[in-house]
Amino acid sequence: MSADIAPLLYRLDDMSLSTTSRQLRPILRGFITHVNDFRTYLHHPELNLPRTSNSAESFIGCMEELLHRLRGVLSVDALEKWVEALVKYRQKIICNGAHQPKY
Repeated sequence: MSADIAPLLYRLDDMSLSTTSRQLRPILRGFITHVNDFRTYLHHPELNLPRTSNSAESFIGCMEELLHRLRGVLSVDALEKWVEALVKYRQKIICNGAHQPKY
């Protein structure tokens, strides 16, 4: 973790301890715990990783459309199989890669 984000992470930690939201607390804690994973694009510029979550959001949109067409699934196992099938069908999600804005 770099020193420039440490104060921000401490502030997020305080927020996670003071929030009364059951949904927000684990999200904040997970982000704090895995912050380096979210910043992988900084540590490996040669991979041209996107600096936003557009790829994930695009895939989530594909999943929402699929689930709408299916009108739901009967089990977690069935959902996993549909997700695997969608990934195999789509094969890749294209994003701007190196053309993303620098932060």
